[in-house]
Formats: sequence, C-alpha cells, structure tokens
Amino acid sequence: MGSHYTIHLNREDYKHVFDLSSLEKKLEWTKRDIDLLKEQIAVSEEYMHHVTEQIEMVSSTETEPHVYIHRKNYDNVQFYVGVKHVPKVDFEKFSQNLYIRTSDTELFEGRQRHTAIAYAKSLAEKYGCDIRRQGFPKK
Repeated sequence: MGSHYTIHLNREDYKHVFDLSSLEKKLEWTKRDIDLLKEQIAVSEEYMHHVTEQIEMVSSTETEPHVYIHRKNYDNVQFYVGVKHVPKVDFEKFSQNLYIRTSDTELFEGRQRHTAIAYAKSLAEKYGCDIRRQGFPKK
C-alpha cells in the first residue's frame, strides 16, 4: 500500500458550477477516485489474507524464553529486565529484524542494580532459562 492518492470528494462543490466541462471533469475525477478506491480495497484484502496466514503460522510456532538484563547509559544508568519469547525459526530467511514478543518487563534506575539482578534471577528461575546480559562493562 505504498501509493498515495487524493480523493476529490466535496458533496457541495458542484451546486454552484454551471460550466459543463468543469462538471464533466468532476465526474471523471470521481470515477477515477472510485477505481483507485476499488484497487486499494483489493490490495487491503490481499494484505488481510497474508496477515491472517502469518497469525496462523505464529500461533503454531514454538518459542523459547530468554531472560535479559540490558544496561543502558544515557544521562544516567538504567537496567531493562524482561523475557523475550524467541521463536524457534531459521532467522537467516528473514530480511528484516524480527519483532519478538516480550513479557514481564521492568525498568530499574542505576542505583537499583541489585534489585534488577534479583528480578532477572527470579525470572530465570520461573522460565527455566539463563540470563543474557547486555551493555555491562567487560571484566
């Protein structure tokens, strides 16, 4: 749906026009608008079909939980903790980054580092997986 178009619809703009060529142009524009809208409806229906197929595929795909703790240092240090539900698929066949469902996400300020780590450990126990650390200084 990459095309952009303008619909020339104003239900009152013809009432004051007494020029036949102008009225005929308005009629042509309206017919063109109807054709463009029919084309966009067909494209949208095809898109809906593809999204429905993707929903079916995603709902039948197994996922694997990964607990993450991500340290970010903007103006101050923050810790993002949560669970990514990574699908068990071949990542090489996708040309774009995958959108992956996350859950149990929490944000902690820098001074809450120990609380963030404890939360990550509790999630790892709950989901039975390891903790993946990102953004921490190398030891």
